[in-house]
Amino acid sequence: MIIFVENSQQIEVITKINQIYNSLNEVILQSKEYSSKEINLTLSETLNLSKKIPDKIKKYFAIDIIPFNSDIKNIKELLKILVKNNFYGVRTEDLSILNIIEENNLNLKIILDSTTGGNNINYYNFFSEFKSVERIVLSRELSIEKILEYAKKTKVNLEIQAYGRLQIFHTKRKLIKAMEESQEKTLPKLLYLQEPKRNDEFFPLLETNDGTIMFHSKLINFYEYQKELIKFNIIQLIDLRHIKDTENYEKILKHFTNIENSDLTQIEKLPFLEIKKETTHSLPKFFSENKNNSNIIETGIVLDSKKGKEIILKSFIELKLDMEVIFYNNKKKELPYTIKYLNKFGTNIYIIPWRKGVTSNSKFYIRNYE
Repeated sequence: MIIFVENSQQIEVITKINQIYNSLNEVILQSKEYSSKEINLTLSETLNLSKKIPDKIKKYFAIDIIPFNSDIKNIKELLKILVKNNFYGVRTEDLSILNIIEENNLNLKIILDSTTGGNNINYYNFFSEFKSVERIVLSRELSIEKILEYAKKTKVNLEIQAYGRLQIFHTKRKLIKAMEESQEKTLPKLLYLQEPKRNDEFFPLLETNDGTIMFHSKLINFYEYQKELIKFNIIQLIDLRHIKDTENYEKILKHFTNIENSDLTQIEKLPFLEIKKETTHSLPKFFSENKNNSNIIETGIVLDSKKGKEIILKSFIELKLDMEVIFYNNKKKELPYTIKYLNKFGTNIYIIPWRKGVTSNSKFYIRNYE
């Protein structure tokens, strides 16, 4: 397991738990100069804190700001400092940092956070070619079946966020500050936005030095799938940055290490997200204009057709290379299309090269689907 650490008390908790159940073997530290989250520690304070961590525990430093070109020089210096302070690696989603480490042959490993990026096997396997990549963080939207499938087929080690808040939005803009200016009153840096159509759903909105972050209205909790994750060597991230009380911090970690069983609903303010298993979708009805050709089925919709560039599809079924799909133009002329390039982008969202005649908001079909 890997855990975020923010103070000496948390290090003491981890050390105590490891004496009973030695599974908390990696930690992540942050500083406010390089974090988009609400971090009070300066880089100097973080480095001092890191010296209190037992040598057998691997130390990672999280760089989760949105860097600009002007930040690269400082990041290069930071990486050298981390090497000198015996950090095992960094955790980031920015590929420029991977490039810096590879080009300069720095003695640092990378946990590459792809939670808002790719979510297919080819994407993950691409990074297995880089010696500095320790593992990939899986996309948050994957079902438990997909997580285990990828663990079987990928060439790179994997990690999943097993507990905590799910970040769903990050902007450099300070939205709460803008609200204060428009309303002419002081607001807290953490607000809860209510979903208009669901009275019991609230989304945490947090303003930090690096902008504004929105989290999901529910917490992720993969505890019931621990055995499967351990079996396939998937590292579990236990993100407790929202837990400020040391006693509750310890209770949750003891729960995940099976030292004691706690009712986590008594600790958390937000409800837990229901982790659903995949279900088989019944296929849509046959295309009404092809009653005499019932081997054609409606498969999905064209979300966008960008002339000369790409077509974005939402499909009811999994699309694959060399699959033939059928579009219809405005004159209802059949436009056969064989998929030779395919990029999956989100749940059931696909991008394919553009074809003349395909229009946005139209339907597409597949023949002889099995």
